[in-house]
Amino acid sequence: MISTSPIRRCLRPIRRDASACTPGSSDLDECVVAHEWLAGDAFSLADLAWSIDIYRFELIKLPIERYAAMLTWYRRIESRPGFQHMVLDYEAQFWKLIEAPKIGAA
Repeated sequence: MISTSPIRRCLRPIRRDASACTPGSSDLDECVVAHEWLAGDAFSLADLAWSIDIYRFELIKLPIERYAAMLTWYRRIESRPGFQHMVLDYEAQFWKLIEAPKIGAA
């Protein structure tokens, strides 16, 4: 029998209701149309903070495809070495630990 991890089970209702939930995405999209970064012409803490939210939106498959400018902005951040190391690499290691078979589990 293959079981689903508790975290994956918790995501099911979020994915089911995702069509009603894209908090702040429209405003964010408009902001990055006007400026390269959220606070203007330079990468800032605002970009870092929001990029984690967008990463999570993608992770739980929220419907954010219609926000092209926001996704372009996010892809620039996602490609930065620091983001790769601190978010993407960490996340991969986290899931490996969560989904690893437990010793002695039935």
